[in-house]
Amino acid sequence: MTHPWIHSYPPGVPTHFTPVADTLVSLFESRFETYAKQPMLSSFGETLRYDEVEAKVNAMAYQFQQLGLAPKDRFGILMPNCFQYVIAMLAALKCGLVIVNINPLSSARECAFEFEDAKLKAVLCFENAANRVMRALDLFPVPIVIVTRIGDELTPFKNRLIHCVLKIKGEIPAWTIPGAHRWSELACKAQGKKPGFVAIQPEDLAFLQYTGGTTGVPKASMLTHANLIANVSQCQAWVSPVLRQGEETVLVALPLYHIFSLTVCLWNFIAFGGQSVLITNPRDTKGLIKTIRATNPSVWVGVNTLYHAMMQQRSFAKIDFSKIKVAIAGGMALHESVAKLWHQYTGFWILEGYGLSETSPVLTVNPIDLKQHNGSIGLPIPGTEIAIMNDLGEKQSFDEVGEICARGPQVMQGYWHGANESVFFPEGWFRTGDLGRMDAKGYITLVDRQKDMILVSGFNVYPNEIEAVLTQHPDVLEAGVVGLPCESSGETVVAFVVLARSVSDRALKHHCLEHLTRYKVPKRYERVAELPKT
Repeated sequence: MTHPWIHSYPPGVPTHFTPVADTLVSLFESRFETYAKQPMLSSFGETLRYDEVEAKVNAMAYQFQQLGLAPKDRFGILMPNCFQYVIAMLAALKCGLVIVNINPLSSARECAFEFEDAKLKAVLCFENAANRVMRALDLFPVPIVIVTRIGDELTPFKNRLIHCVLKIKGEIPAWTIPGAHRWSELACKAQGKKPGFVAIQPEDLAFLQYTGGTTGVPKASMLTHANLIANVSQCQAWVSPVLRQGEETVLVALPLYHIFSLTVCLWNFIAFGGQSVLITNPRDTKGLIKTIRATNPSVWVGVNTLYHAMMQQRSFAKIDFSKIKVAIAGGMALHESVAKLWHQYTGFWILEGYGLSETSPVLTVNPIDLKQHNGSIGLPIPGTEIAIMNDLGEKQSFDEVGEICARGPQVMQGYWHGANESVFFPEGWFRTGDLGRMDAKGYITLVDRQKDMILVSGFNVYPNEIEAVLTQHPDVLEAGVVGLPCESSGETVVAFVVLARSVSDRALKHHCLEHLTRYKVPKRYERVAELPKT
């Protein structure tokens, strides 16, 4: 059977992909050798070459082994985009550890859940979050804790400057974690060291990537080295007609703990031998545009809200758009108004794609020669099958709405702790929980979500988690949470509460902020006499 989307592939895009390596470790080690003297990472105006990153990765991997970490141990990383995130991740993978990415804005309660669920052996956090990690450790102790300042891998002057600014702003709450290791001390003591060899196999777990799954209870998608290598290879095949090995620079404004940025920005451009420009705080739009003008990235990756925010700045028009080869959007719907405005500035279209944590993540993307915004999430990438199915697992005809189901080498092995039968149809079809339709040319349009989920700026927000937190407040009897359309973030969280006694919005918000990441906190609180029960 010939899949309909194959005939819609742009010239030069293969129908099948060739793996770029056997494992993630063999991938980055080969790039260390091939592109040794070329820039690999940029952050805060400083740059590290591939050989410089290699030396730092070897030193930290040596220290991880000295601390007693062994293959298959789970290693948590609670960091924004910075040099330490990448160095720690590569070092941990080289030691055979399993990376557990944790949102650096997570509350102590949320951290503790993932600490315990993954049974972490070690966690690395930046100092801004050390207070929250300290409180999470009271709920579930992690044997090895490493704390780093944002600027630890920068020049001493810049490190001190950033730390002072953060302290003055009150962004580093007081913390005390007995026995915690300082990144700077570990790095200093291990200069020139190399770790003992660890044999890594393609089927070994590389990441436990937490997501709401299909129920709203956080679940970890088990992603192997082979899963990530497959998805990187598929992405490489898709963009290979326009991108060149060793020549590209990608804007990494989306957080690397999110699978979209991790695969599409970091791993994909390690495979390309390219340079990743790490943005620690993308909310600082003026600073972001200043960095863009200084680095001239050839590839931009963002969500709708990021593109929209950048184009609202007057300085955006001063960017040299001639350097851009590809712009990609995912995580949330790309608004037509944003797509058209981008086209007015640059002369070409943003390529909207689609994927999930469970699929490493990319499943579909629009063709690189896109002629106009089409409102679709594109075509299945090489080596990926997509079928639209009904509740019985039967394939639907063209243009009929059903659940988007996927099959391919990038699909997870299953959830870490959880029943997996309900998320797979027979013959290995993964059920995304999203509704869509496919036309005769293979283009897929996302129609709705089956999951009871709110999408805020590309991040999944599950009502039952927020409802559980709200009802912990002594004055809240019942709570119901919904998402409403929002121009800036896609959807906004609104809570309907039944109260035992009067309580202010400010008090409810403060309660939620103690237990939830900020983007999950309701923006509105509506008082009602009762919630519907039918």
